[in-house]
Amino acid sequence: MQLLPSTEQIRLLEVIQLTPELAAADAVIFLDSDSSIAEVTSEAVREYPTRSMSISHFMNPFELLEMARRLYSFAGEALLCRIPARQFEPGERLTRRAEDAARSAVKLVKELPSLLVARDQQK
Repeated sequence: MQLLPSTEQIRLLEVIQLTPELAAADAVIFLDSDSSIAEVTSEAVREYPTRSMSISHFMNPFELLEMARRLYSFAGEALLCRIPARQFEPGERLTRRAEDAARSAVKLVKELPSLLVARDQQK
């Protein structure tokens, strides 16, 4: 089920592992399933006190952006959208609850380009 196709303003990348090259954009939105929340949430990804930077098999969005800043001078906006999830086993379909959460996340992602344009016009 693909709820958010790539458009002129939104390029959708589905990846298993985050790498700094993914932050080559004006704005980045990380969509992440999270078993500890009940509703879709979003937060700006800002400065984050990270451990010493090293290449590993796991980087969270904060570490990834810090590395993208250092390697590629990334200076864009970043948002972390957490989507509630309960079951992580492979299956045929998403549960109804997961579909609803995914639709809420899509609505948030679709609104971001217009919010960024409005913000830039105010500068």
